[in-house]
Amino acid sequence: MFTRLFPAVALALCALVAGCSHHALAPATPVDLTIVLAPGQTSSVEGTDLRVGFVGIASDSRCPADAMCVWAGEGVVAVQVVDRSGNRQYQLSTAPSKGSAEHGAYVLTLNDLSPYPFVSQPIAPGAYRVTLRIATR
Repeated sequence: MFTRLFPAVALALCALVAGCSHHALAPATPVDLTIVLAPGQTSSVEGTDLRVGFVGIASDSRCPADAMCVWAGEGVVAVQVVDRSGNRQYQLSTAPSKGSAEHGAYVLTLNDLSPYPFVSQPIAPGAYRVTLRIATR
């Protein structure tokens, strides 16, 4: 009798575990927002336990607006994400193919890095701002 019942019990258990893990990662309401952060600043996403912080600039090799360059370059920012699953740091780039990261049920996308560099005006580390889009998958 146990051998006939085991496949049904195993299937029900698998479905239950899969259902629970899906709901544990999914936010209660969909998220789609844009935030602007200064270095060291953190923002909480309303209705979730997600916090996103702008750690700082990892590198900025973007071609200055008042220069002629062979390569456009890229800006790379470090972003810290904290939620109930822990915390993780991501590097997002102004290069479109490297500008997004997935964290659990969320996708973080670097929409803008400002100010844009000029040869004649160096950018102080604290002057940078990132515009991030945070959305559920």
